[in-house]
Amino acid sequence: IAGETVTHAYIGLSMQTVNNQTAYQNNLAVSEGAYVVEVAADGPAAEAGIQVGDVITAIGDESIVSADGAILAVRSHNIGETVPVTVMRGTEEMTFDVTLGSDESLQQQQQDQQNQTVNVNGQDVSLEDLINLYQQYQQQQQQMSPFGGM
Repeated sequence: IAGETVTHAYIGLSMQTVNNQTAYQNNLAVSEGAYVVEVAADGPAAEAGIQVGDVITAIGDESIVSADGAILAVRSHNIGETVPVTVMRGTEEMTFDVTLGSDESLQQQQQDQQNQTVNVNGQDVSLEDLINLYQQYQQQQQQMSPFGGM
């Protein structure tokens, strides 16, 4: 409202919801939680010791059954707050104290990516506009195809 960027608590990971299929595929000891797919270098989770392949089962006192639940749990805490994060690593349950950061730098990085431009036929075009144009082109091609639009 005041023109300031809204920031949220940030843990520094990419996650995938664990279900029976992902548990089987990844040989996990649990069938629900948030599977850690990527850990941001020098992010709060990395500094605490959380690794790719861990499954987050609790953040603070809240049980985690999905990646969305983990995001909501993180955002329910304040930037700079230290929260216990319980994970399953293989068959071992471990708890890490994670001091949550701010997603401000992540938001800035995403904004910078949206503002990047490429030169197309002598014109600078934002990557976002280029993606939109490509999607429009694909839709037109499908409509013109003898098999599309049916």
